[in-house]
Amino acid sequence: MRSKSVAIVILLLAAPITGSQQLPELLQEVEPGLSLALQEYNSAFLREHGYFASRYRIVKADVDALLQERDLTITPFSDMQPIGLVFDRLEHYRTFWKGYYQNDPLFRATGEHHLRVGISMSAWDVDDSGTAVLTAQDKGTFYSVSATLDVPGDSKYILEPLRFTPRYSVIYEMPRDTVTAFRIDATPGDPPLSAEEQSVLNALQKFMDGLPDERDKKVLGDIR
Repeated sequence: MRSKSVAIVILLLAAPITGSQQLPELLQEVEPGLSLALQEYNSAFLREHGYFASRYRIVKADVDALLQERDLTITPFSDMQPIGLVFDRLEHYRTFWKGYYQNDPLFRATGEHHLRVGISMSAWDVDDSGTAVLTAQDKGTFYSVSATLDVPGDSKYILEPLRFTPRYSVIYEMPRDTVTAFRIDATPGDPPLSAEEQSVLNALQKFMDGLPDERDKKVLGDIR
């Protein structure tokens, strides 16, 4: 009888533990109908900011996951493995989540974290007309979330709030081989743009000039 009890205990210890050990995922799915409405309302913004991106999707960031002060995952697209992030601390009145990449090759080699990750949160309030406005941290009714993920050995992913519905975000994939072919930080004394750089710059300027002027468009607390 005793040997059977020992065997049962060993089996229980060997069984995988799920649920409580599963890390929270930052990016939540947005149902298709709402995603389409958000894309339509932010169409010019998405075209502008996604000019060099290979793909994007609309998401809602789980702010509660950031405030739990624990490790988490970010899965930019469904065909990817989750990106594991190791929690370090919250800064700036708990509006800035700071951590590291789980798969940082330098950490595995040296035991020290070299690649940092920062995720910013901004508080918004909604007035009686439904307009969203930035507000003090302790008075917000929702938070917008932004981050840049420069993943070791992978693409760069940019998470930013939608301009006119900041409760929701867009995440872009920016492949390393599609870096802009012109210098956006040129200083006096730099050599002139090459023919390729000038061509890319001209094409971008023409594209931007064709976008609608949306400076007076209403920023919404929600689109539903």
